[in-house]
Amino acid sequence: MYNPLIGAYFRYCKMVTETVVVLNHRLPILNNMASNPFAAYNPLNRLEVNRMVGEKMLAFGQANLVMAMNVMQLPYGKTPSACEILRIQQKALGPVSRALTANARRIRRTPKSR
Repeated sequence: MYNPLIGAYFRYCKMVTETVVVLNHRLPILNNMASNPFAAYNPLNRLEVNRMVGEKMLAFGQANLVMAMNVMQLPYGKTPSACEILRIQQKALGPVSRALTANARRIRRTPKSR
């Protein structure tokens, strides 16, 4: 028997692991740019910061749109079940999860040269 809560738990664990990978890559870059003025002018560092902001804005905008569309499809006046709420939550986190997975895959692939 498949329990949807266990599947959601494992998807959240995967997102947390990928978030740690991305943060471990990006936080030293931001720290270096804040403390070293010459690092702020490095085009690769600027590209990474622009990519970081743009990807997150796009992913969370898509997540909000998906969630709003799914909430509007719920029947008016009826309390949704836990499975319906979980389904909406999983659909809404889809764009964020895809962006995290793509970032973690790209970061794992690139050599550590900085």
